[in-house]
Amino acid sequence: MNALSQICQRFSVDVNNTLVIGDGENDICSLKNAGVGIAFCPNNIQVEAAADFVVKEPDFREVIALL
Repeated sequence: MNALSQICQRFSVDVNNTLVIGDGENDICSLKNAGVGIAFCPNNIQVEAAADFVVKEPDFREVIALL
């Protein structure tokens, strides 16, 4: 069980109602399982492939446009 699943279970939140932002290999599982996964300035192509959206500019205003 990954961290996202544990948090969702603890707070009674459906995983489909989550958003995860990550940049590294350690985020791949959460990016894949979240309702929406955003790779933010990812450090490899596997992270990009796991996400629903990719933001390549280091500007969180780009994330707002995806919400």
